[in-house]
Amino acid sequence: MMNSKSFLILSFALLFIAPSCKKENISNTAYTPLYLTDKVWIFDTLLINPPATYETLSDSAKYTYNVAKAFLKNARIGFNKDGSLSMNGDYDFGYIHWQLINNNADLEMTLLSGRDTLYSWKANSLQLTYRKPFGNLFDVTYKYK
Repeated sequence: MMNSKSFLILSFALLFIAPSCKKENISNTAYTPLYLTDKVWIFDTLLINPPATYETLSDSAKYTYNVAKAFLKNARIGFNKDGSLSMNGDYDFGYIHWQLINNNADLEMTLLSGRDTLYSWKANSLQLTYRKPFGNLFDVTYKYK
């Protein structure tokens, strides 16, 4: 039979030791956005965001925009749940890792030499879009299907 002093010591020991024991089957996985991962997204459209329009761009900005659209044709990107990326198609952005930032509103893309941010991303079963500055010229939206 256990006396009250032994019971008290055992209770305190369990109270302080038990929380430090290793717990199994506890998931530490990060939030995985619905529709973003497990799909290869194919570049579709590069849209100029207001207040700029194609007509208001300078001739050199129009040229740069048109060249970018041509380079991006058939670009493919796949976001893996582990933060890695698969890149193939005609253009490689050079991204090696991705993570959600700013309360999951933006995607931070790691490059070999720095970082890039894809702003206000949205994905559904049909398309992926995000906003990004186009150099210092204007803002664009990238659209993938």
